[in-house]
Amino acid sequence: MTMEMPSKSFSVPPAWQEALPLRLEALEVQAGLFHLGPVELHLQAGQVGVLVGPSGSGKTMLLESVAGFHSVAGGEIWLGNQRLSAQPVETRKIGYVFQDFALFPHLSVRENILFSAPYRGGRAVYERLSSVAALLGIESLLERQPSSLSGGEKQRVALARALVTRPRLFLFDEPMSALDAALQRPLRRELRKLLRSIGVTTLYVTHNFAEAQALGDVVGVLRQGRLEQFGTLTELFEYPKTPWVARFVGMENMWEGQVEDRSANGVWVWCKALGTRLFVATEPDAWPNGLPVVMGIRSEELRLVSPQRLPYAENLDDEVDFATDRALFLEKRNLVPVQVAELLREEALWRVSLRVPEASGELIWQTTIRPSADRAFCWLSPQQLRLWTREEK
Repeated sequence: MTMEMPSKSFSVPPAWQEALPLRLEALEVQAGLFHLGPVELHLQAGQVGVLVGPSGSGKTMLLESVAGFHSVAGGEIWLGNQRLSAQPVETRKIGYVFQDFALFPHLSVRENILFSAPYRGGRAVYERLSSVAALLGIESLLERQPSSLSGGEKQRVALARALVTRPRLFLFDEPMSALDAALQRPLRRELRKLLRSIGVTTLYVTHNFAEAQALGDVVGVLRQGRLEQFGTLTELFEYPKTPWVARFVGMENMWEGQVEDRSANGVWVWCKALGTRLFVATEPDAWPNGLPVVMGIRSEELRLVSPQRLPYAENLDDEVDFATDRALFLEKRNLVPVQVAELLREEALWRVSLRVPEASGELIWQTTIRPSADRAFCWLSPQQLRLWTREEK
């Protein structure tokens, strides 16, 4: 059973009153054949930054480089006005929470928490133990052995060990990956509350995008050692910089195409998979005719329209939100004839697979209402369509 955070307020230590910004400037690290960087990443004071990406993308290496476990091949690491890349590990004052918690099985919870006290704070660390234990609700666990703790309790002990040294920066390496899904959700809320209360700048690694959404002020997406995009969740979802980032954050409707024509407020793109050309609202000068591109739209942004409604201008508010869209809609542009191929219920949503009869393409639509017809037209709003230069294969 998950323990709740104590209701009493925690007195933030004076050293944590002023959080410090973290800056990675053209950071590069070489480990065998793997190269990380150059990475540009700036966290404002007190922000929680989350790094996501597939296995082997360099997330943990980046975290370990900030901690000082890897030699820097190029660039700099700054915490406030201090150049961390020139400091040894023991002087960086970083709280590191490992993926497996790294608790010593032969030591009690109390001894685990105080393990680094002789090296990082001395007597002051011992004096802070009671307040940190109360903050995390682990006072009753102090004399127990790690083997008797649940996964959530082990996480709290590992967090207490990092907190008690009063770090200037927190680093988390997938601390919830080994926990049951039912336990992760309440622990995310508690950890978010804790990080907000102490205000320490934090860099957090996870492979779980739901975790990134729950904890991060900003999120970075790593791929093969490079930071593909770094920004707010809204920026990642609404304006992914590359097709790869778009797929990673859940965009399923993506097709290759080629720019055919341009107008004052967008471009026309031929899409073979859908058997038609689509208008995309964008800056036309950036997309020359003949350019190979990738276009995409999120599944929740699609609209299905029954054939009976196509000739009429009234009552279109549910499908058409913009004046430009309405004109195109009435001209029957950006409308793709589809057949419902599969229906799947996912919690409160219907996931609908739509097949294009005259082409090879497929669209995925998410809706709260079960479709009432097997055939319809799918409306792809020019304002919601995204466009990228096609990546070389």
